[in-house]
Amino acid sequence: MPYVIIEYKGGCGGVTWVGDPNSDPGLMQFLGARLHDHFDRGYEPGYLIHAVPRIVLNKLETVGYKLLAMSATHPGPAHHDKLLVWTLHKPEAPPTYSPGKGPHISQGAGGGTMKASVTKLMSNGF
Repeated sequence: MPYVIIEYKGGCGGVTWVGDPNSDPGLMQFLGARLHDHFDRGYEPGYLIHAVPRIVLNKLETVGYKLLAMSATHPGPAHHDKLLVWTLHKPEAPPTYSPGKGPHISQGAGGGTMKASVTKLMSNGF
């Protein structure tokens, strides 16, 4: 999965949320994250790690993730109720372009080429 969202609520003492139940289990293991229920989040369980965001961001950079955006909100009345969110993306192999032929992706979802995937869809009546 090419996107990761990191959440950190100020005042949590170094607990950083790094994924939802559908996150890549291998990546969660690499980060040292564990799946937990946490009803204060207001939604489903998620993966957390007992580390500050800088540690998590540094680990993700070592495996090719790049920072796309960062935001901060202030959802509560207390000064420590800040929610910091980072969105990261791991680039896949970029498409190569042939003059007059358009983009060509080296690997498609099924392990074949994008051209083969489109051809298969077209032959099935799509």
